[in-house]
Amino acid sequence: MSSMKISGKQIFWMIATMEFGMSALLTISPTIVEAKQDAWIAMAVAAVIGIIITFVATKLSLLYPGQTLIEYSQTILGKWLGKLVVIPYLVMWYSVIAIILRQFTDFMVMNLLSRTPLLAVIIPMGLVVTIAASGGPQSLGRLSELVGPISYAMAFSMMFLLFRDLDNTAIFPVFVDTGLAAILKGALPEASFLGESIIIMMLVSFMSKPEQAPSRAIWGVAATSLLLICWIMITLMIFGAALASNMWFPIYDAARMISAMEFMQNLETLGIILWFFSVFIKMSLYLFVAGYGTAQWLGIKKWRYVLWSITFIVIIGAMIPRNIDRSSLDFPKTFWIPFVLPINMIAIPLLLWIVGLVRRRAERANT
Repeated sequence: MSSMKISGKQIFWMIATMEFGMSALLTISPTIVEAKQDAWIAMAVAAVIGIIITFVATKLSLLYPGQTLIEYSQTILGKWLGKLVVIPYLVMWYSVIAIILRQFTDFMVMNLLSRTPLLAVIIPMGLVVTIAASGGPQSLGRLSELVGPISYAMAFSMMFLLFRDLDNTAIFPVFVDTGLAAILKGALPEASFLGESIIIMMLVSFMSKPEQAPSRAIWGVAATSLLLICWIMITLMIFGAALASNMWFPIYDAARMISAMEFMQNLETLGIILWFFSVFIKMSLYLFVAGYGTAQWLGIKKWRYVLWSITFIVIIGAMIPRNIDRSSLDFPKTFWIPFVLPINMIAIPLLLWIVGLVRRRAERANT
């Protein structure tokens, strides 16, 4: 593990980069459907939820900074109960990799490769991600540190180029037409994606300075949230809530409208590049965590061999959804928001943190 150490700065860019792409692509439209012109407020609420989830996850991990979730769950709850409580995370990791791979493929086929068979995109992407994941968190941290600042600079630059097309009356009236219930409901999709920062529970043990985990991870979630709030407001001020709520990818459609000085056109290509790097880092991180976690759970020392078995499972899983509705709408509504958000992101980390604190205090009292 000493050869796979990562820094606090790399943790920041891993969180910030992996969370933006899929959140921007898949959650803005559902949020606008529920919260309408107050979607940006819903995003702010989601940011608070995401930061709280991140705080709990990092504080839990710092109880045993030299162990991953797979290890300290057994330290806290005992071997068998600790292994049992990790099963929801294994299910989450495997399923989300397959769904992200399918969502990536659906987007590429819909917008760029209309006559391409799904497997012609799924298999190469799966193999490339596996190779990246086999490099461990250090390689992914360096990649995030390189492409993260570039991606965020591109995202803010595209927003700047859209300023002349904005109609700020589209975000008014505030709160009156929606109300608290609609805003909270609209915050759930965004919160469930920002809550993916719980991946930190598998990464703290690789940090050279684990004490930096809370601040770096929280700032990563905050940076993502700020960027998403800006893009939601821009989307609303370009299309209005009614039109944006009926779009599959409103940010991508907004980027297609960029035209500056007559020669800066078709800049949605930059958006695709930005989104691709985010998705690539996210899938690679999830695959590493799934492979390393599965190996620890089963007691297998050579975790890289496990990656290829997972890739085979993931490729099969990516072919299961019949269409984009199943992968991009049904999965979040039927599994991600009702189960992963309350159980994997809130209940289990909170339970482990409380029990871990009690256990540590009892151990100190007995010494």
